[in-house]
Amino acid sequence: MSATGVPEQDAFATMDECEKDNLYYFDVNNSLRYLDSGVTCEMNEPYLGSWELRDEVIEFMGQAGNITKFDGSYMEITVGIADATSEIVFTIKYTFKRI
Repeated sequence: MSATGVPEQDAFATMDECEKDNLYYFDVNNSLRYLDSGVTCEMNEPYLGSWELRDEVIEFMGQAGNITKFDGSYMEITVGIADATSEIVFTIKYTFKRI
C-alpha cells in the first residue's frame, strides 16, 4: 500500500496471522465466498456475496478496483481511495493466488 508522499509499504507483514491464510472464492456464477481458513480469527464470520466485472474493474465486498495483473495464476487488484479533506490518495494492491 502507499499514500501521497509516503513510500510503498508491505501491509501483509503487519496483518494478524489469522488474516493471512483466509480464502476468497470468485465463482463463475459471480458469487463470492470469503472463508476464515487455517489460523482462526476471533469474530470472523464467512462472507457470502457477489462480484461484478466491467472491463478491467472488479467490484466485491463494497469495494471497486482495477485488475492490474491477471495471468491465470495471479490476480492483482489496485484500489485507490481519496481523502477529500486532506487530498491524500491511498493506493492498495491486493494480490490473489489461484489454488
